[in-house]
Formats: sequence, structure tokens, C-alpha cells
Amino acid sequence: MTIIHMETEATRQLASRLEEKANQLLDFGDALAANCYKMDWQGKSRDEFLDNTLTVKKQLSELGELLDALASRLRQEIAQWELADAQFADGQSLGAMWLNQNHLQFVDHVWLTHENISKLANTFALFTTSSEGRDLIAQAYAAGLFFVIIENGQEVGWLGDPNGKRIPINWNELEGAYGQYIPTPGNEQIEMNTNHADGMHVYWNTLAHEMQHAIDFNTDALDMQAISKMNDLFTTTPAETVQTMPVNDIEAILEQGLTEYVKSEVNAHDRGHRIDPTKNYFEDRLDASDGIYTREEFNYVINTRGYEKNYEQHINTWLQEVYGPDTAYRADVWVDMQGNLRVDIDQTRPLISRIIETVF
Repeated sequence: MTIIHMETEATRQLASRLEEKANQLLDFGDALAANCYKMDWQGKSRDEFLDNTLTVKKQLSELGELLDALASRLRQEIAQWELADAQFADGQSLGAMWLNQNHLQFVDHVWLTHENISKLANTFALFTTSSEGRDLIAQAYAAGLFFVIIENGQEVGWLGDPNGKRIPINWNELEGAYGQYIPTPGNEQIEMNTNHADGMHVYWNTLAHEMQHAIDFNTDALDMQAISKMNDLFTTTPAETVQTMPVNDIEAILEQGLTEYVKSEVNAHDRGHRIDPTKNYFEDRLDASDGIYTREEFNYVINTRGYEKNYEQHINTWLQEVYGPDTAYRADVWVDMQGNLRVDIDQTRPLISRIIETVF
């Protein structure tokens, strides 16, 4: 019989060293390029030299990303070993349990099918191995949600309250997203992008991210009245009615509704980053646990993650439907100096304010 063994702590330290070296390569490439650009040197040969510098910087970045991917893979292997150890630590035979049950309950509120070979469903089991994952499970149960993973027409994993609201998790082809939560009443669901099914990022980060959205939308974490008012404006309010509304009132409705969406994005990104070993270096930028949403957190969603363009495009499409394709109304979404999400559709935002708030 072959005996296999892993010193998980030593392996975890190796993963940390790989991540450290990856970051050093990325930092070195940035520093190299910055120093070269500062050279007091003019002429064509300088341009050629800088082109070569950028090539080297790109190669260093690619090597850093490869090292980071290796570290991520190593951490995933560690998690799977620790999961297996936890399953057998109590002396029970999982094989016997599989033979006698139609499913296996890993911990309270998490189940997998006895024949489960689904990486997505196995992520539910991996959630049980960390405090952040266990907190997500507890929040799902407290929210009265029952997440059900469906693959190839079969239910392969469950998490949450079996008597609660059912939230299916399916695979689908998506554009521009690893996954999405669809909050449509009566048809709430999570979709994961099949185009990224080979990336572990989807299983750790995206799944937890989308589950957090579902929890937010089914608890008092968000002002659902503000969200409903904005969605009604988009979907059920006649164009003739909108056209008679003061622009300031329309902007206020958009601001209040989008603010709640951005709050959920902060929560979801924070959850995904904390639960994903490859992304937890973002922990110092986001903290949804304090219930306070800072300008930096809103800016992370709006600017760093690029939601500004998504929101503006959605609003502009709606404005053209309401006012016609030639309307002068164009959406500008930003975060002001006080950390409030703002919307301007009639270009009344002063130019100086735009410059100051963009720079600072």
C-alpha cells in the first residue's frame, strides 16, 4: 500500500515564500521601469532602450503571475488535504456513511451527494475549513437561504437552511463576469461562467462573492425600498411620467438605489477576497464587517473594479429609451469627497469638481 503524507505547515510556508517572490518580481519590474524613465537621456536610442525595458518588465510580470498561480495551487492542495484529514479525524468511515445515505453532511448546514465529483460542490466543503467560510455558511442559514448547486441536471451540493428560500447555482456562458447573482423575485439564482470553469478563482472567490449578494438582498443589509424605487423607474414607470419629473429627483432616485448596490459590492468583494487565499491581500482595503462604508471602499468598486462604466452604460441606455436616441442627457457616476455616490445626468457637475475628485 502506498502511504502519502503532507507537512501542511511547511507546505503553507513554501506557498507564502512563492507569493513573496512573485510580489518581489512585480515590484522589481515596476521599479526598473520607473528608474529607466527618469534617466536624463534624450534621443532615439533612449526610446529603443525604454522599449526593451518594457519588454523585460512584462516578462517579469508574467513570471510573477506564474509564481502566484503556483502558490495558489499549493494552497488549494493544502486545503484539500486538511479537508480530508478533518473528515477522517473522528474515526468514522466516510465510505460506510456514503453507502448508508443518499448524501453526506460535512458540518451543520452543508451537504454533498455521496457520488459527488463536482469541484463547485466541493467548494462548499472547503468553506467549512476556514472561519470566513463558516461565517458565510452561518449567514446563509440565518438569512433563511438554501443554496443548491446543479450540474448536468443533477443536484450535487446544498448549503444553508433546507426549509428556506431555494437559490439555484448553475453554470452558464457569461460575458465580462466570472459569475452573477440574479435577484429577480421568484427566479433568484446564481450563474457561474463556464468559460472560467478551470480557474480556481471561480470556486473560492466568485462563488462566495455571489452568495454574499444573495444574503444581502434577502436580509436588512440593504435598503430594498431604495433599490425597488430605482428598478421601478427603469422598468415600470412610463416614459411620459419620467419626462415630467425634475432631473434632480431622477438623479436622487438613481443615487439612492445605486448606493445600495455598491454597498453589496463592497460586502461581496470583501467576502470573496477574504475567503480566497489568492486574493486576501485586499483585506486591508475592504472591511464590510464594521457596517461603515468609506470613500476608499466605494472608490474601489466604482473606479478600481470599473463599475462606474457599467452603471453609466445602463443608465445611458435607459435615458435613450426614455428621451430618444439624440438626448443630451448622459450619466456621470462618481464618488464625491465625502464618500457619497453621486449621479449627474444633465452635466451640471462643475469641471473643477470633476478634476479635484478624480485626482484625489
